Amino acid sequence: METLEIENRVARAWTCFHIHEEQLLHQGTPFNKRVAILDRAVKPALMYNLETINLRKQNEELIRVTPNRMLHAMLTMKGTFESGKEYLRAKNKILQNYRTKGVITDWGLYARERERMFKWAGHVARMERHQPQRWAAKY
Repeated sequence: METLEIENRVARAWTCFHIHEEQLLHQGTPFNKRVAILDRAVKPALMYNLETINLRKQNEELIRVTPNRMLHAMLTMKGTFESGKEYLRAKNKILQNYRTKGVITDWGLYARERERMFKWAGHVARMERHQPQRWAAKY
């Protein structure tokens, strides 16, 4: 059940990415502005309601790699490369440079959403009904 919800979240994030594709992939726009659009438009589509889902390692990995794949799609490079691995290494080096400058922020998905999930569980535990209290005690 959770895996299906995670896959739906990722699909909605990619749908949102394709809605804003013209701005995100336009090479005339500075990369930091395109990353800001990604953070403001696509991130909420991916992160929505994750605090209510029990994230497993496989689901966490799927959520973690989605923004990286979007960043790779946004970054096109010109030049000749001998292999695909060399091309990916060059892309990763550029993206790492942007990360160190603070242009690309790590969304910190798992830790932040885990914290929000426990906060939500606390709210549920304080509810009047007995069934949600049993659920919150399980976690």
